[in-house]
Amino acid sequence: MNVVTKGYSPEDVLGYFEKICSIPHGSGNEQGIADYLCEFARAHSLEYYRDGVNNVFIKKPASAGYSDRVPIMLQGHMDMVCEKEAGCAHDFLNDPIDIYVENGKLRARGTTLGGDDGIAVAYILAILASDSIEHPDLECLITTGEETLMIGAGNFDYSRVKARRVINIDSEEEGIVTVSCAGGADVFFTLEGDLLPHTGRTLKLELSGFAGGHSGTDINTGRANSICVMGRLLEALYAEEPFNIVSVDGGNKMNAISRECCAEIYVGNRDDAEALLKAEFAKIKRDLVKEDNGARMRISKGQTDAPKFAYKDSSAIINMMRLYNNGVIAMSADVPGFVRTSANLGRIRTEGGKVTLGIMARSSSDSEMELVLLDYARLSKAIGVNIEISDRHAGWASNPRSTLSKAYVRIYNELYGDIRKAEIAGIHAGLECGLIIAALGDETDAISIGPDMRNVHTPDEELDLISVEHTWNALKELLKA
Repeated sequence: MNVVTKGYSPEDVLGYFEKICSIPHGSGNEQGIADYLCEFARAHSLEYYRDGVNNVFIKKPASAGYSDRVPIMLQGHMDMVCEKEAGCAHDFLNDPIDIYVENGKLRARGTTLGGDDGIAVAYILAILASDSIEHPDLECLITTGEETLMIGAGNFDYSRVKARRVINIDSEEEGIVTVSCAGGADVFFTLEGDLLPHTGRTLKLELSGFAGGHSGTDINTGRANSICVMGRLLEALYAEEPFNIVSVDGGNKMNAISRECCAEIYVGNRDDAEALLKAEFAKIKRDLVKEDNGARMRISKGQTDAPKFAYKDSSAIINMMRLYNNGVIAMSADVPGFVRTSANLGRIRTEGGKVTLGIMARSSSDSEMELVLLDYARLSKAIGVNIEISDRHAGWASNPRSTLSKAYVRIYNELYGDIRKAEIAGIHAGLECGLIIAALGDETDAISIGPDMRNVHTPDEELDLISVEHTWNALKELLKA
């Protein structure tokens, strides 16, 4: 029985979404949600398969009159990005997501909601449970680790799949039919220095309250990255008087624009340093977009007797935070307003004498991605840090012969064309479709759809409930087309 979403439609979809929210399912912690999906399949007498990375593949025979149609794969991921507000006590490993409705939007108290991509799983379960929805043979693939390294989609045994029509439900704008996506790579830069002893108290600098956002779809919004802002503050201070860095830590996810960052440093004159940092932050705040109005800086006394990096290593750490690309690198020459290549400084960590910076690079151009990685390697050699590239994944090129995209546009416009018109578009973000099509073959016809979601990967995430209903109705019609 729905509790929070009572009175909203579709009840069965929202009921499954509430159930999903009750089960912790952050990336890397999908055991419980995979257990639930298998229990669901057994309860509904559906054939299913669970693999070693907890992907769950559920099959349902065609409804009466549809057995001669070609099968369709419904696809989404079960994991969510786990971000929370400063001071929020939520434990993502054990606590359910605390959801509520406000002005027709579903939100979570203090944390990410997980609409990305829990709503896809809810749609799929509602279709699998229904006795009235008409459809061909269905093959439903619910993957793990999409928000980190696309582990599930990259490790599934696709010889089990007969479908060559794929409906991915991982997009975030109603009526938009996504037919291509960017490829990407995670790049890690590591500086290893010798820590020097020091006696005295550090200056602790904390940044918080930045809006953050999705490192793909929000990368061109102008939202500030707290790691980059911290780098600018330290750069300005170091130019006046070199200092020793003790630690820098910020960001949580490679695919989320960093909202918080903290640094501890030894300075010669604390009062002068504070004055300069406050003046520099005031300059930065004047240039921030309105979404970052809540950004704030706190300066306090830090720990005593902490080991420090030498001047040259401290300078190199600042170089890491300032010299690598962040944000939009290139725009498309063919599609107005479409980002072709970008980078996001996702997180920075200090462990002993080692500082590691992680960047997610994206591009819909393979050649431009190669150039970005070459530039990273050359710059890393100049700075004096090690570079490691991992999780290089292909993009998804649009299929001009797609019938699914044309059918969805037609269906959506028949239902809701008086409200908004459906559009076919690409997305500057990673979708599992690229890996799935690479496995199934270029003849695969794939689209990605979804309801309106805002501020995904942040505690301000919201899911529009009317849009959930609209997308549901269009999806059901598409299955019959």
